[in-house]
Order: sequence, then C-alpha cells, then structure tokens
Amino acid sequence: MGISATSLVAAPALLSLKADQDPDDDTAAATARLGSAMVPNGKLANKASPAQASWADLVTGEEIGNVGTQDLGKIQQLLITLILLGAYAGYVFENFSLVSGVIGSLPSYTDAIKQKNIPPGHTASEYELDHLDSIEDGGDPSDTNNPWMQAYNDTYGARTKDVLETKVSHMVCAGTLTLDQARAALAPNWLLGFQQYVGPLPTGE
Repeated sequence: MGISATSLVAAPALLSLKADQDPDDDTAAATARLGSAMVPNGKLANKASPAQASWADLVTGEEIGNVGTQDLGKIQQLLITLILLGAYAGYVFENFSLVSGVIGSLPSYTDAIKQKNIPPGHTASEYELDHLDSIEDGGDPSDTNNPWMQAYNDTYGARTKDVLETKVSHMVCAGTLTLDQARAALAPNWLLGFQQYVGPLPTGE
C-alpha cells in the first residue's frame, strides 16, 4: 500500500513536469499522428474532454509516444494494489466472522486501553477512561500520559469532573475563558478548578 500511496502523491508532480517539457524529435513526429480526440501538452497527450476518460487509462500510457498502449509500470501498480486490497478485505472479513450476534458499531479507540487498566475485581462499566487534559478542551487523545481510569461511583469521580469539563468548554466557546485557562482548571488539580468555575464541591450526602 505504501507503493500505491507514494505513486498517488508523486504522479501529479511527475505529470506536471512532463507537461512543462518541450517534446523531442520523436515526440514531435508522434504528435502528428494524434487524432482529434487527443491534445498535445508538452510530452503528454491529454484527452480533449473529461468525458472521454475510461478505465483503460489506468493501464495505458499518457505520453505522446505511448498513448493508448499498455504501460507495464501502471499494470504492475494496479495489480499490487488489487492484491493488497484483497488481502486486507480478507483479513477484515476473517475478524468479523469471529464475532457472534449483531455488530452495532466498531470498537471504541479507548476500549482496549480500558481493558488493560481495569483494577482487579472490577468491570469496565464502573469506570470512565478520563483524560486529565480533557479532549473537548484541547487535550491530546494520543498522549499515553493523558488518560486515566476514573470511577463513576465516587463523590469526586468521573461525573463530577465531567461537569467542570463541560463548563470550561462552554466558557472557551463563549470567549470568556482562554484555552490555557481551561487546561489549567483541569490539570494538575481539577478539584480547585471545579470550585473556581462551578462552585462548592459535592459533599456526597
């Protein structure tokens, strides 16, 4: 797939370079044999209209000297791409076939992290994979030091912190709080931020 992706990026640049080059003698002679459906563009032969494009263009040359003939490089690239796509599709099908019942959604990015960090004797439903620096307030979801397991059934747990996260997020959107101030309210001590922007901490009564 890396070869195909590289070709996808590099092809427009190479074609642009060829379009700016002056045709050599052989190319100039071949230009005279082009029909009305083709328009010379430097060393390239362009279709006169986008409507003339066809699937055959995927495996035929685009230069004046080889337009309409099979291009071995293009054929090879297409075959490699199809083989890799087929292998990937087979891998996905095999993994989905191991799942019983109805698949309602794809696995969450955080599910695997939660499973690795569940305290012994507890279940994933008891915890929120929280982010010390909230995602909605600019936190980095890929920072491995940012997420941590926060219990729901706790006076100062996930649901309480969520109130602060939502509050400062709304303040940032309203322009009454900067993003840096919002982050400072959440880390390193979000309990202080809660008292500053929300109000007294819940007592748990």
